Amino acid sequence: MNKKIFYTFLAVNAILWTCVESMRLITSADSMEAIVWGDLLSFGTNKHPPLSGWLAGSFHHLFGDTNLGIYILGNLCVIIGLIYVYKLAKFFLDEEKAICSSLILTPSFYYTFQMFYDNFNCNILLMAFWPMLIYYFHKLIKFNKIQDWILFGILSGLAFLAKYQVVILFIFMFLYLITCEIKLLKQKRVYLSVLIGFLVILPHIIWLYNTDFFSLLYFVDRTSSTISETDKFGFLKRINFSVKFYLDQILTLAPSWVLYCIIALKEKNIRFNNSGSSKDKLFLLMVGFLPLIAIGATGVFTASRVVGAWGVAMICTIGILLFYFFPVKFQEKKFFLKWIYGMMICWQVAMLIFFVLQTKMDFSFPYKMVFSNFNTIWENETNEAPLKYVTGDYAITSQIYNEHKPKAILNTYGYRNPWTNSNDVIKSGALIMCSKESSFNNTLKSFSQEYDISDDFKVGEYSYEIKNKFNKSKQYKIYYAIIKPQP
Repeated sequence: MNKKIFYTFLAVNAILWTCVESMRLITSADSMEAIVWGDLLSFGTNKHPPLSGWLAGSFHHLFGDTNLGIYILGNLCVIIGLIYVYKLAKFFLDEEKAICSSLILTPSFYYTFQMFYDNFNCNILLMAFWPMLIYYFHKLIKFNKIQDWILFGILSGLAFLAKYQVVILFIFMFLYLITCEIKLLKQKRVYLSVLIGFLVILPHIIWLYNTDFFSLLYFVDRTSSTISETDKFGFLKRINFSVKFYLDQILTLAPSWVLYCIIALKEKNIRFNNSGSSKDKLFLLMVGFLPLIAIGATGVFTASRVVGAWGVAMICTIGILLFYFFPVKFQEKKFFLKWIYGMMICWQVAMLIFFVLQTKMDFSFPYKMVFSNFNTIWENETNEAPLKYVTGDYAITSQIYNEHKPKAILNTYGYRNPWTNSNDVIKSGALIMCSKESSFNNTLKSFSQEYDISDDFKVGEYSYEIKNKFNKSKQYKIYYAIIKPQP
């Protein structure tokens, strides 16, 4: 097995997954939300740092405002991540096992179903940055070159702009330096790298300061306690959050475990690696594994739900850990490749069948028909005024970007919206759309309070259905309000 086969597989696999994802009628809600963020031309969003939005908006427009750009971007992140897993693995394994430690990730759920479901978001962007950072961090420790410290600083800043979660990785990198490489902390180039990273994120920090840090409320909300202080089963629920997160990671890697066991049983030589550098072992455990354990443990300490998708990028070193601590000889390389090819083909066929049977709006929302009808409703109620603003459930409203270009009024949690002019919103009117009545009522109430609108608006319900290829259908409703333009 050589690099040519490895790179060819990654390219072909990415092309096939792009084709499979293109079967969707719409791209994912997360992807469309990122496109909306990109069009804001801002150093921040209402949820995450801005890099995912910048990239999503750029690729979307680069490919003619089609969803193809998003599918390519998502698969490009996967390719970059897998290449850096391989490059990192070469520090610890021989060439063939390094390739296999990367390829064994490809049939896991995060690299297959999750990619089909999400297409692109900040978690998928982190799939590229996470192994890249670990690779350059180990390279710094090994060679300590000034140019690598500079590059690491730039990449660290960009990774922070991808998702705040990367701070967990930085913490364990710092702990490793204190434990094993404390002499590096006495060198100026370390602090030059920190300074460069800080300069990269400085515009975002300034933006946060100027907007009262309101976007961090989304993070606080996702990590806040969901357990009452008087709940006598509170501690058990805390444990349940963490256990569920760890089970999610184990299950998402189920195809990878199966593939590894098949290879190990075929060659009948599985064993524990007692040799090797203690520093290497500590590095792989502290930097490659403990961040995953730590984020799962936050459920116990904060009493908050830990989302399984937060582990998307963190599982990237699992293949390296397997082949380093439980090595196999790989006497039959073609046997491994046949299983990889077979599993990936099965996944792609399964996703095609899944799509054909699908009646969920996440994949088959008939946005052209829906928004054509809503455009008619809007024009009838507003004497054909242009539709300039939309708000509500972003899973619905963001899809309007496929046909029109209104501004999305994002949820700013009661803070001043930095992307819209209140007077212009009142003057131009807005369209509110939600999939749930409770969400609609809350959105309409908060909108009315923020923009002090009059009672001159129309409230209604719109029904539509989604049919699969076998004529199985499912009914959906959109609760909407036409906020009429004010003279």
